[in-house]
Amino acid sequence: MALSVAQLSEHLIRSGLLPEEQIRASAQSVGGLTEDSSAEGLAKQLVRDGRLTLFQAQLAVNGKAAALVLGS
Repeated sequence: MALSVAQLSEHLIRSGLLPEEQIRASAQSVGGLTEDSSAEGLAKQLVRDGRLTLFQAQLAVNGKAAALVLGS
């Protein structure tokens, strides 16, 4: 099951990978955070903007952003 843009954003924020402001800034480049936006499109833009690595983006789109948290 593919994540929605809202779900991807929430996972990234909750995991501590990115603050909401950075997600919104990248989202503006792909048409904003709307129901019609794709999580994959946002993830690609986050990689292009240097906010996530490709590896991080792939895990996040698959709902596994929490696995990327360092520490205890």
